[in-house]
Amino acid sequence: MTDDLQIVGTSNEIETSVSKSGTDVTVTVGLPNDVTIGNDLTVTADLQVNGNVTLGNATSDTITINGDLIVSGSQTTKASETVLIEDNIILLNSNETGTPSANAGVEVERGTGANVKLQWNETDDDWEFEAYNHAGTPALVTYKIPRTYAETIGDASNTSYTVTHNLGTKDVIVQIYDISSNDTVFADVVRTSANVVTLTFGTAPALNDIRVLISTVG
Repeated sequence: MTDDLQIVGTSNEIETSVSKSGTDVTVTVGLPNDVTIGNDLTVTADLQVNGNVTLGNATSDTITINGDLIVSGSQTTKASETVLIEDNIILLNSNETGTPSANAGVEVERGTGANVKLQWNETDDDWEFEAYNHAGTPALVTYKIPRTYAETIGDASNTSYTVTHNLGTKDVIVQIYDISSNDTVFADVVRTSANVVTLTFGTAPALNDIRVLISTVG
């Protein structure tokens, strides 16, 4: 050892063994008590540490990892209050390789109150969130995030138009307005399928003069 590595132990008894296999040399040091490394320590090969490990002082030290960090345990706990991430996409459920089945999202811990979530519902193929139902009970309700579709129609000839919104449900609100006047227009609306509505007007709308707005509910 050189002065760059100073090992201070509570016992002078240090058990050391050296073994060689091919070109690899393994040095095993048995330290019976706590050990403090007072100066810089440089490890140029693999380092394996069994047991709990504490790196740095939480109030003053900075830990820098220059390579990739792989965590094989089942839980990662972060006690700091600020997290800075340069990546603009965070991938959840990254071990999914087959037919998707698990919901994924973000959950907020609310202490004594019920937690809330923003998640992708894999069964319904919808984004949804939990929020307070201020109108009554239960206090927390899961809402679908509204999805919308808009289209401009009118050819000054036809009175019936098929609008394909592909929102996947008949639970939609359809609103129509005149682009020229911005007035709301009324027409017969038939939810032909989960992805299509049919609009019928009393008179043929002018060319590209009708705006159709469709949003899902529930």
